[in-house]
Amino acid sequence: KNNLPDTSLFFDMESMKILQVESTRNFMVNVNLQGENFEHFYCAPDLKNGERVIEINLSAINLNSVFKSVTTDDNLFSFVYLKGSDNIQIIFSSEKKCETRTYSINTQEPEDDLNLGEITGVQDFPYCLTMPCGDLQRICRDFKTSSAESIQISYDGQVLEFEAQGPSINTVIRRTGGSNSSTNPPKVMDATYSDKFKFSTLNEFSKCQSGSGGDSKIVK
Repeated sequence: KNNLPDTSLFFDMESMKILQVESTRNFMVNVNLQGENFEHFYCAPDLKNGERVIEINLSAINLNSVFKSVTTDDNLFSFVYLKGSDNIQIIFSSEKKCETRTYSINTQEPEDDLNLGEITGVQDFPYCLTMPCGDLQRICRDFKTSSAESIQISYDGQVLEFEAQGPSINTVIRRTGGSNSSTNPPKVMDATYSDKFKFSTLNEFSKCQSGSGGDSKIVK
């Protein structure tokens, strides 16, 4: 919520997508939730007039304020949007307390310069590396001790290298034998990818998957 003030929700007949991008485009969240995984999912775009996706833009700060009200007793969550309405409703229900709480959040217009449209996946990226989320968090913790402002990430097809130069400490971490899902792995000598990232941005990203036990992907 601190780095991504706006949230765009895309609904079609089969799924919903959550897309967040901040103004400098250092941060992006792209989550796709399949409708079949919900107890009830219904979306009816106006297909006759060519509409396939319904887009809603909300304030991430307002969403966060509402979700802070969730308790361990809540066992049902509903998200309701009536087409053409200027607000959405979020409903939390607790069978234990025989209680239902309904929150209405006003929709807003997305910023024109952040209107990215559909993002379908990572198949167009020549590099797609994966590592356990916990490992990326640990790497960021290690680099935090060097007080570096930026971090250099390099990959030559075999070795993934993180390097950061702090005021008095230089740290280099190398990983080999990882998973690269590129369909055309680069040659070691002539296809090295290397780029510099703001450390605070990468550190915040590493925390997004905290406790999930899943994998992080680095794509370029």
